[in-house]
Amino acid sequence: MKKQFKLTQKFMPKKNYTWMFAAGLLGLFSQCQSEQTKQSKLDTTPTTDTIKVVEESYLTKVVNNLFEIKVFGVDTLHAVYTNSGHLVLGNNPSEKFISLDTEYKNVGSAVGEIKDGELTINQNGKAHKFNNLIIVLADGYNTSLDKIRPNDIKRGKLLYKVPRKLTGTATWKPDSTSNVVELGDIK
Repeated sequence: MKKQFKLTQKFMPKKNYTWMFAAGLLGLFSQCQSEQTKQSKLDTTPTTDTIKVVEESYLTKVVNNLFEIKVFGVDTLHAVYTNSGHLVLGNNPSEKFISLDTEYKNVGSAVGEIKDGELTINQNGKAHKFNNLIIVLADGYNTSLDKIRPNDIKRGKLLYKVPRKLTGTATWKPDSTSNVVELGDIK
């Protein structure tokens, strides 16, 4: 006669869900961290023409009835790439992009949207005006499509397309303000 063994609770391995839960949280946390790192490293391939107006502090602050706008710096770009190396804009020998590093804080009581504003480059006494933002649907860029709730802050870059040969002193006037931000020389 064969002996039959019956597994009892005493010999069954206990399942410990605590360590599985902790491992899952750790994996989720590391995934979130790597996504934030990817987003913060958007490669805009600045050229040697890059102008760094400020390092850590903002250049100027403009306040209107809806936004507090800070400008941290300006860059001249010939092409815009994503982290994965995909060309978003550029590589056209007749154009370049002026990138403004901005922060918008909604100080109003209603949802507001970022407006184009006006970039002006003065070359040899002639003012060249650009008032259309280039829409880049990539992390790190603000667009005229962005809506910001009260007390929320959105930092990102605004892009204007200009002729590559255009140089001179640049200013920027955010929409709905009378303030003009001095950006310095564009080369």
